[in-house]
Amino acid sequence: MNLRFDSLFVLLLLQASRPASALSPVTFSSVATRIAEQVMTRTRTVVQAPPDLLKSGGLAEACRELHRHNGQECPTAKMVAGLELPYDFPQGTYYRNGPGRFNADDGTSVIHPFDGDGLVTSLRITGKNNEECRKKNAFWTSRFVHTPGYLKDIESGKMTGRGVFGSMKSGGDNVMDIEPKHVANTNVIRWGDHLWALWEGGRPFLLDPETLETVDVEYSANNRIQGTFAAHPRKDPSSSHYFNFGVDDLDPAAGRTKIHYYELDDGEVVSTPTAFTLPGAAMMHDHLVTDNYLLMVWTSAEFNGLEGLKGLLGLGSFVAAIDITPKTEVLLIPKDILHSSDDVIDATTDPRIKRIPVPYQFNYHLGNGYEKDGKIIFDAIETTDEEFDFCYGSVTDKKPVWEIMDFDEMEPFAFAQYTIDVENEQYVDKQIITDCGSIEFPVVPTEMSGKEHQYIYTVASHDPHAETSGTPGTICKWDLENDEMEHFSFRPEEMVGEPAFVPKIGGEDEDSGYLIVLVNNGMTLTTDVVVLDVEGPGSLSRGPIARSRLPSYVPGAGLHGRFVRAGKTS
Repeated sequence: MNLRFDSLFVLLLLQASRPASALSPVTFSSVATRIAEQVMTRTRTVVQAPPDLLKSGGLAEACRELHRHNGQECPTAKMVAGLELPYDFPQGTYYRNGPGRFNADDGTSVIHPFDGDGLVTSLRITGKNNEECRKKNAFWTSRFVHTPGYLKDIESGKMTGRGVFGSMKSGGDNVMDIEPKHVANTNVIRWGDHLWALWEGGRPFLLDPETLETVDVEYSANNRIQGTFAAHPRKDPSSSHYFNFGVDDLDPAAGRTKIHYYELDDGEVVSTPTAFTLPGAAMMHDHLVTDNYLLMVWTSAEFNGLEGLKGLLGLGSFVAAIDITPKTEVLLIPKDILHSSDDVIDATTDPRIKRIPVPYQFNYHLGNGYEKDGKIIFDAIETTDEEFDFCYGSVTDKKPVWEIMDFDEMEPFAFAQYTIDVENEQYVDKQIITDCGSIEFPVVPTEMSGKEHQYIYTVASHDPHAETSGTPGTICKWDLENDEMEHFSFRPEEMVGEPAFVPKIGGEDEDSGYLIVLVNNGMTLTTDVVVLDVEGPGSLSRGPIARSRLPSYVPGAGLHGRFVRAGKTS
């Protein structure tokens, strides 16, 4: 059984738990401590590499320790001490979401981190913006999303629901329980008066953007959100609208999947969503929006009846019942289709939808895409070796996947840029930017969505040139125009998550901004907020311009988030 999960997307979330009250500093061997002391904080210069140090530069045991603890709530906003920011760092709030609770009070653990309850955090930054004042006030809040499953777990002290990725209920009564727990743990976006906590397996949960209290359960937008709502809304480059989709009705009997597409204006669904069908089990996590098209990368998949039966009997995960097949196509859906009168559109036969075969790949995340000279160019973080049986061994062994994986044996994702000839409906080429360093979480400024971009920011392993995957410890800036990359790597015992881009006040260039990111230390079980300047060559490699300890611990490094300027609603 292949137990590898090749995406850094998983490593950022590999966290198990104990109750928050049980948190205590971790004592490592003196060898591991010496390793940490021998690694410089501003470059990834390792003096020596004993067995404790992974091939990619991180400490495996530090990563696992970060994955063995529940996150802590901080429901009352607390000031973050000592955070000094430049005058051109705007007032606003950095929101972030990710799995944060992995053990029930009775000791039952999730098998896979993706099944952990969502912990939403906010860092609200206030203060004057002038050259005489660098000191700003920062206030930290964190709360679990109060889904019905979370509340039931807290009340009973048990794990009361199954997870999509193989987690089982306390007591072993999992047979024929086919309704997975909604964990609301993947992304968060501010729209109107609410914060939306997103998980692609269900509808959004609405939170108060100031207190993070849950105010609405599985929001349907006046019944216009008809099923699931994916975790990656994308801004339209031609307007203030956003687009998102939901993968619904994976029907093994019919052998097809239905997808709903939504157009939103400040959180309001503009029109009745349009439904599309694709054959098999369509696996899509992300998408892109260009001037004229909605772009999806469709890797075909089939239902595995045996694994599906195991899932029904509580002997395996639901997701293991999906077998990826080596066939990939780019779907280009004209945006104006969403306003047509068609009830359901067959995406494989409708002549308005362009289907363009590309070399086989599977991806979770896309960076950005844009139209230029009759072509579409887009970024993808991809692999050709994705399997969804990666957590079945954990189910049978009754061990969390982070305890049994070999970090050095995981293959890194590749970072590629595709060119598609739209008019002739042909694949032109693919440029591999890098296939080292386990690149993940591509980020561009929101205002660059659907527009030609020069820069893109990613996470990588501690050594971004390593040929293995490893632990996430580096922030990279890629200059696609000049084929250059600069980076900053954190200490081996520190893990990082997806950064958010913060535009500078008065900034004029595409890279005029900062990256804000959370950094976790596996030796002290603490979380810091870090700010990096990325404007101009060499700025990122010089390291953080600000770093402060947060009042509460956030496990792992979370998933997705964004910075919202004060006075803005999205």
